[in-house]
Amino acid sequence: MDGVALAPFFPAITPLGEYMDALVGGARCQQDDDTAEYKRFLRSVLVGHGPIKTRLVLSEPVERLADTIQTVIGMLLKRESSSSDTQIAWRGRNILAMGYEARRDGTMSCAGGGWGVVNTYVNSSVVELGKRRWSVLLDRTGTEAMVHLLLHASVFLPLHNGSYNQISGTPLANLLMPQTTPIVVPAINALRNPATMRGAKRRHQDSSAADDGKAISREASQGSAQSEGKQRAAKRQRRCSNGNSPRQSAPQAEHLRQGIVDMALEQTNIMVDTSAMLYSHPRLARHKVKWSLPQTFPIGLGITPGELIKKMFGRTPAFAASPPGHLLSLAGRMVKLHKKFNYRFHLFKRCAAPWQSSDTSLDDGACAKPDSVVGDNAPSLLEMASSQHDVYLFLQVCVRSVIPRDLIGGKHNHRLVYKLLRSLTNSGRFGHLDLGEAMRRAKVAEASAWLGKKGSCAAVEIYAGFLYWILSGYAIQLIRAFFYVTESSSDRSRLFFFRGDAWTKITRQALRSLESDIYTKKTLADATVSGNVRPSSFGYSRLRLLPKEHGFRAISNLKQSFVVKQKTLWRGGNKRPLHEYREVPVTSTNRLLANSLAALTHLRRARPQLVGSTVTNVNDIYTKLKAFKDSEQIKPLLGKAPLYIGKLDIQKAYDTIIQSKLLELLETQLPNEEYMIYKYWALSPSFGRYRSSFLRQTGMSSESIPFGDMARSLSKKSRQVVFGDQSATDYLDTDSIRQLIREHVTNNMVRMRSGIWQQKKGIPQGSALSSLLCNFFYGQLEREHLVGLVDPARTLMMRMVDDFIVISSDRSQVLTVLEYMHRGVAEYGCELNKAKTMVNFEATICGERIGQAESAKFPWCGLVFDERALDVSADYSRLAQAGMLNVVIGAKSAQTTDSVLGHKVAVAVRLKMHKLFMDCGLNSRETVLVNLYQNFLVCGKKMHAICQQLPASSKGDDVLVKVVWDVVSLGYMLLRTRCGDKAIPPADVTWLGLTAFYTVFQRKQSRYTQLLVRLNSALGLPKFSRMARRHAAVVSSPDNEVALSISF
Repeated sequence: MDGVALAPFFPAITPLGEYMDALVGGARCQQDDDTAEYKRFLRSVLVGHGPIKTRLVLSEPVERLADTIQTVIGMLLKRESSSSDTQIAWRGRNILAMGYEARRDGTMSCAGGGWGVVNTYVNSSVVELGKRRWSVLLDRTGTEAMVHLLLHASVFLPLHNGSYNQISGTPLANLLMPQTTPIVVPAINALRNPATMRGAKRRHQDSSAADDGKAISREASQGSAQSEGKQRAAKRQRRCSNGNSPRQSAPQAEHLRQGIVDMALEQTNIMVDTSAMLYSHPRLARHKVKWSLPQTFPIGLGITPGELIKKMFGRTPAFAASPPGHLLSLAGRMVKLHKKFNYRFHLFKRCAAPWQSSDTSLDDGACAKPDSVVGDNAPSLLEMASSQHDVYLFLQVCVRSVIPRDLIGGKHNHRLVYKLLRSLTNSGRFGHLDLGEAMRRAKVAEASAWLGKKGSCAAVEIYAGFLYWILSGYAIQLIRAFFYVTESSSDRSRLFFFRGDAWTKITRQALRSLESDIYTKKTLADATVSGNVRPSSFGYSRLRLLPKEHGFRAISNLKQSFVVKQKTLWRGGNKRPLHEYREVPVTSTNRLLANSLAALTHLRRARPQLVGSTVTNVNDIYTKLKAFKDSEQIKPLLGKAPLYIGKLDIQKAYDTIIQSKLLELLETQLPNEEYMIYKYWALSPSFGRYRSSFLRQTGMSSESIPFGDMARSLSKKSRQVVFGDQSATDYLDTDSIRQLIREHVTNNMVRMRSGIWQQKKGIPQGSALSSLLCNFFYGQLEREHLVGLVDPARTLMMRMVDDFIVISSDRSQVLTVLEYMHRGVAEYGCELNKAKTMVNFEATICGERIGQAESAKFPWCGLVFDERALDVSADYSRLAQAGMLNVVIGAKSAQTTDSVLGHKVAVAVRLKMHKLFMDCGLNSRETVLVNLYQNFLVCGKKMHAICQQLPASSKGDDVLVKVVWDVVSLGYMLLRTRCGDKAIPPADVTWLGLTAFYTVFQRKQSRYTQLLVRLNSALGLPKFSRMARRHAAVVSSPDNEVALSISF
């Protein structure tokens, strides 16, 4: 039995035949004269279930299979209608009930008293259950057993490669993923676990009882006695925790204190979500209140000490309602310090802008360096941001000056708070801070003057809430009030802190340019479709500026749902409306475009000539490059003389697309067809965890495919994946797609500078269709202007949205394409960013010398091509230029710190284990070995960055050694699957991996002493005796310099 993908979700996984035999007494599902197909059906179909508490009596079926299925569906719908929580009822909906509705006036009567079943969508599970093999099973087990199977168990049909198709039960994609814990932010609620609150004397009694062999009964009949015993133990624990037990020694007290902290934090994780800092427009320039602090700040100008305490300890209402007198005096002192503290002075002192002089202030109005900051010759915009260290110093001085010292505690707790502030500013875009680990290092006794209850669970809970308020309620709010925090176009994980006035200055010219060139001002009535919002209207979106080196990228947030105002209608003869506007919810734009995206993606795959030389991922690059290298004209030239390579970049590709030309292209090039959109979900394992995805599959309406056949086809390309039908199919024709795209492109509204603007040029960035529309648009340009300029037998042209690369054995063909594109294509509004044009040979176009590659390695879109052999490697130069390597640990990862290290490192090593880099049929053996070694080098540096964020308890020597060996083994497994029979021997992969990790950790040898000793011992094994000489050229290759130069 193979149920690896299902085992974590159920107490038991049993073949269908064995389950029915165990459920029904005397039943024999399988008989000697059964066909081999039916016997295989009973063995291969799996049932996920709980304990079988009662056995049913074998009986004859009282109704046909179709009637039994309808009875089950009626019972499921009645159960859903009786649930008070509609969200719970929907998420727990049985797959068999999807596509059905229950109505009192239904035409099909079912069990349950007058309930009707109306079918709205075809349910593939019901179709599967209608097959003859299920009728045979019904005849041998009876109606009651079949109803029990469909109501109380989950049935899975086998597919290829250990995958399954779920046909009954709650969809696994809607269940809580195994090995994960729901996040409770921000407070600790109901943390008292009496079973763990035992004093020293009680623990001694328990150990004696264990020695005597007296087992503690856990029967339900003794539950009340156990509850009373636990309550008595809890009382003893509270007396001991208050310090009333004189028999505790210092080590015992420390052990007890740590146990109390662990008990208070074991059932939840206090996570501070640092993404709350992002994209908040600073109020420093708009709200010029006294002390430069907005009224919405937690410590407002007119707040009283009692109100401040309620904000700080609102998660522990009993404590906030009756705080100690000393705490009231500390809160009053904090309000006074806040009113006296000059935030603006320290902001300008700690986070000085590059142009700021000693007498600059916000009241000066215009900026010292006006709009010239946006330009090709201007300094980098990212240099205008304050450094993370400066922001930390600003937060540190604010905390030290405003929050009374006695409130935080002694020096130890102050250092802990400062360390949390540093982690806050150094966190990435998706970073989270785990206060649970910080509380294990905190000394709650230092704040006992206002906490009381030394070492108690309540004190730990209260102080944890206070630390949360310092980070989330004070520090993050300070950042939101004084900084605009964003990522950059080149580094999506690092955060950049722009001071409020700095951000206003550097974005002023960019906004003016957008308003004059790309957008047109609209009134509220125009923005809401003449005051009437239709359900299919896109509404408007928020515009966000993403900084680049010398400019901005305007991104529309089209993923977010929102509400718009709609004018109310008059009632009868009453000429006065009841309300001027009413709020109408509008579905997000990308969700409205999901079906169109699925249909156009299907069209792109079916007719690749529509998108020209487009490549969307590394698989497309691998396919085209391998075919080009294996061609008769190119293969004899490889390795002898350099090929000619050139690349070019279209300037402002999204913003320069001519809307009328794009819509004309869609009218003439898209075939008139009708598409069928299948909706399904897939649950796949990912390095010890599970990931659920809700997907769409497109087909032609004239070629309807049952979901079972589609799932069987999908399972050939995946392993151990569970599929499930959502029983929701949409139909979409080409005319509907054209109309939706026309409205999306020509009626794109954005909110900018407190106004509504309509895009009059280009297509919206941030749209689900933007890249695909670009590919169709520039694919048409290629067919009309570039196809006749090159010989496909000698020239390869690829385009990643707006980045072209041309590889040819003929120098003139590369120059021809570059010269033609440098002149621009006015018909398509296409102009090149000439500064990004690069070749690997000397060239001059229109009197201008073209940039030449510095080495024999040609970079393009994160890849590096060898100009002689066309071998491909990964380009790590961006990581090397970005500064310190940072790997962000998300909230889910932080909950299981003992496994996050292995998971994150495994994900890191898999990123570059693709056949584009590791296929010996595409690259030479030496290149594959170098790629493998570089991948392990970068993986080792990421492992160190992850270790820096984890507690010491989760990165012991044994854990680190195990992670290294697991990652090396994973690397070999991925290499074998990518390269097939040409895979490199496992000993070579292991030696390269261990050597790479040893090289990385040797630079941090004071932290990994024991790990280095064990790695050195492993490298000295006899099987590796000749590896150093064999792979000396790989380890010392000049290509490794970039990977070795990455700071970590």
